[in-house]
Amino acid sequence: MLSTCVRVGLLGISALAFSVSHATAQEPFYKGKRLTVMVNFAPGGSTDIEGRLFARHIAKHIDGQPAVVVQNMDGAGGLNGTNFIGEIAPRDGTMVGPRSGRELGHPLPLRERVASRRRRRAG
Repeated sequence: MLSTCVRVGLLGISALAFSVSHATAQEPFYKGKRLTVMVNFAPGGSTDIEGRLFARHIAKHIDGQPAVVVQNMDGAGGLNGTNFIGEIAPRDGTMVGPRSGRELGHPLPLRERVASRRRRRAG
């Protein structure tokens, strides 16, 4: 009796393991997609060079090997590109961007920081 229960249990576990391994064999997320690397400074600077170097080599390390495009968005010391990534960019993983040292000390987007300064002055 015990051996029959053990056999049924092992059969069930093996069937479950087969179905899980079969379900994970799906097409990579980035296959046929475009990955945009946002560089938050003007072309030609050190941040642009780092972003382009990153973009050149990242595709071969991602399943599906997406096409990689570099987009520069300079202005306000890098805050325009950073705010774009944080507020406007699609949230599906097709756009990435570096955060440079200046923005790391400012957790709020520029628009919210300006509004909070105005409230403090008025208050």
